[in-house]
Amino acid sequence: MTLKLTDRQMGILRHSLGITINNRSCFRNRYVAAADVIDELVELVSIGMMLRDETDEESGGWPVYRATEEGKKIALDVSDQLVEIAGLVQTQGNRATSDPLFAVRQVRRIYGVDPAYHDSGHEWVMPDDTETRVADEMAARLDELKKKYEWDLTDAEKDEMVGFECVHFVDIPEFVTACFTERGCQRYIDSNGHNHTGKLEIYAYSGFRNYEWIDIRTHFMNMEVPDEH
Repeated sequence: MTLKLTDRQMGILRHSLGITINNRSCFRNRYVAAADVIDELVELVSIGMMLRDETDEESGGWPVYRATEEGKKIALDVSDQLVEIAGLVQTQGNRATSDPLFAVRQVRRIYGVDPAYHDSGHEWVMPDDTETRVADEMAARLDELKKKYEWDLTDAEKDEMVGFECVHFVDIPEFVTACFTERGCQRYIDSNGHNHTGKLEIYAYSGFRNYEWIDIRTHFMNMEVPDEH
């Protein structure tokens, strides 16, 4: 029977081999347990993929886990994953992009820009509390008043705008990580999005004239993929 491990379980197995290094939890081919992954570790031990060692000073008191020989074989065998990726590359939409490289980008918002040069939008704030954004309903009212010429505003409308400041901003997308598939990007967002402060988006860059990328994608496009994939 072939074991079907979850993405997180497979990640833990590979992590324990040092394939993905995280200095906080992985050292010398051991995985130090943390509370948020304990259920997966217990399951991996129960199916013979990992062994639990005693704690030691270097682990900070957490139990230490090691991959078994069978666990190592599964962690290092990526053939199923490659077939799965090939199936997605062959069937996914390319967003009208040549040899797409799918990427996760984080939007970084910069406030205080000159709207005459860069302007992704604006927000209303109170000068004494610039961290707090004005509620949507009030912001809509202020936008309505802002569209008027100053001399067209009544005294009452001018009073409404007192204590508020319109701050313009520009949104700059920053590269986070790349995947062969759009699903790979979505998996990253689902599993690691909570570690990002800015809005995350999926974008397709073109691999035009990137011959290494094109060669690998061509290999995926020509792989035989079973119907179940």
